[in-house]
Order: sequence, then C-alpha cells, then structure tokens
Amino acid sequence: MTTQNGSLVLLKIGYGVCPEQYVTIGGMRTTRFLLNNQLIDSSHKESGKWRHLLIGAGISAVSISGAGVFTDAGSETMLRQHAFTNRGANFCICFGNGDTLIGIFMISSYERLGNYGEEEGYNLTLESAGEVEYISESEKLAKTAES
Repeated sequence: MTTQNGSLVLLKIGYGVCPEQYVTIGGMRTTRFLLNNQLIDSSHKESGKWRHLLIGAGISAVSISGAGVFTDAGSETMLRQHAFTNRGANFCICFGNGDTLIGIFMISSYERLGNYGEEEGYNLTLESAGEVEYISESEKLAKTAES
C-alpha cells in the first residue's frame, strides 16, 4: 500500500464582492483539518443494549489550523484585521489534490512570526461559523464536463 504525500495547502480569503472573489493569503506548510459531528443519542428503553443515534441530526463543525508564509504585506494585513475585529470571513482552502473547502470561518487564534532577514510566517486556527461546502476534484471535473 502506498502513502499519500503531504502537499501545500493554499489559504484564500474573500474580499466581499458579489460573486465572491478570493485573494491568496499564502501556503500552509503544516495543516490540521478536523470535522466534528456532535451526535444525538436517541436510545430508549426498548433499544436494548445497543445505542440508537438520530440520523441527520446534531451539529457539525470544521476546524482548520496550520502554519505557513505570507504572499505579501497586503494579505497579512487583511488576515490580521479579521483576527483583531473578530469578524467572520469567507475562506477558501485549496488542498494539493484539488479538493476545496469554502465557507465562513472565524479566526480563533493568530500568530505572526519570523526571524530578522527571513520570510515572515503565521500560525492560525479557523473555526467554521456556518455551513462549509466540500468540493472534491472529481466533482469539479464532472461540472466542467457538463458545461
């Protein structure tokens, strides 16, 4: 069995025009993606020894954390402003295999770092603040073929 190589993840933020357009903040060299589904236990006296879960109910949340480098000072400024004002923003996260996550996220932690004379980097954690759309590369190809 082969393993999947890690690849750069692009972080993009929307700048509020309709339809939404995105500017690239930078590449994330290390990433962590977590989809959390809170389940609702609907077990009752007649369930016996097995748990019953209420299908289609509960709350889903996405958390993305990573570290990377900025593409330019403007992208750093935009990200910092969203972190300081605690506003949600449309983010687009593009994975190396072509899959994409799009949704409103809030920045729950933001760190800017760097050494003198070297590239400036960031660590951040994004928390979903609404529905998140996952678009696989194969879905994109199918839509393109239909057009």
